[in-house]
Amino acid sequence: MKKIISLIAMMSIVFMSVLSCNATYKLYEDIPYSENTLYFDRVKEYNAPFDEEINYREYCHYSDENSDEPEWVLMICSILPEPWEYRHGALVGNRALYNCSGPGLAKSETGLMVYIPKTDTFIDLINANVDTIIELCPDFVEVIEENKLGREMGDVNDDDRVDILDATYIQCALSDMPAYSLWAIYSVPKIFSVADYDRDGESTIMDATSIQKMLARVE
Repeated sequence: MKKIISLIAMMSIVFMSVLSCNATYKLYEDIPYSENTLYFDRVKEYNAPFDEEINYREYCHYSDENSDEPEWVLMICSILPEPWEYRHGALVGNRALYNCSGPGLAKSETGLMVYIPKTDTFIDLINANVDTIIELCPDFVEVIEENKLGREMGDVNDDDRVDILDATYIQCALSDMPAYSLWAIYSVPKIFSVADYDRDGESTIMDATSIQKMLARVE
């Protein structure tokens, strides 16, 4: 009898897990062109006055399969400067998301926003607000990390892995070798540099050392 009860309980857990996994997401390249600017008019209204040339795209739609609209939308909406010299970003899990086109709009400091249609809520994706987004959108970090959006912290040469080459790039850049002076190395206002592997706010030789220790599995 106990075995039967345990089996029923286990089947119930599996069944509930299946029911809870009915969410889906679409990334920028999978979102139909007609839906890629679904909330553009609302963004303009939210950021009024809105008369600048902008870079706008809805980067990720996350929704329940039974829903007529996304549960949340990750969007990039920023002013196009001349030259393109401003870069902003936020750290989500172990991924650094960037907006490389320019500064944000009137109510978006970074130009990276999460919009929740159901409550008509905009949240500026700055590091101070990430916890709020996670609270309202529990799957946010998981979607970002599973789809490898942005850049992994430590992946200085942008080859989708953190290895000895990244440690070498950091060392060379800190030695002012021109070929390795990547923009990601240096401190840029309001951005997480992927070279700041130990996340102490600076790109230093300790970041290269931390990568080497990680690769050597040294605590």
